[in-house]
Amino acid sequence: MTMDKKLITGIKDIDEQHESLFLAMDLFEKQTPTKDLLWDILLDIERYSKLHFETEEAYMFKYAYPLLEEHTKEHANFSKTFEELKLGFEESGFSDDFIEKFKTFMMTWLSNHYQHCDVHMANFLREKMF
Repeated sequence: MTMDKKLITGIKDIDEQHESLFLAMDLFEKQTPTKDLLWDILLDIERYSKLHFETEEAYMFKYAYPLLEEHTKEHANFSKTFEELKLGFEESGFSDDFIEKFKTFMMTWLSNHYQHCDVHMANFLREKMF
């Protein structure tokens, strides 16, 4: 899973953070998933998403982004669902079902969130920042 050029926001730290997520997902897809690898990827994504959401939300607040509340809710929904997935992994362990649920969630969320939320946010921020 590589980062599509149309997902580049033009905001350096946001783009670098997006790239980190795509690298984690690319690692997941290219290697045969093992329990330890999947756990490491889950922890990486958890760390990434916390830092990334804080970064985006700080920019949105600083530049008075009109859809800040809606965008922040999207982040909260991701974090809640991701935490549920992670807890499910801790409780139920490694399985093909979990791998499929994780992959489907991540790919669907990334596609929808980036295309419908981040693109709009980035356009607004670029106008204010540059």
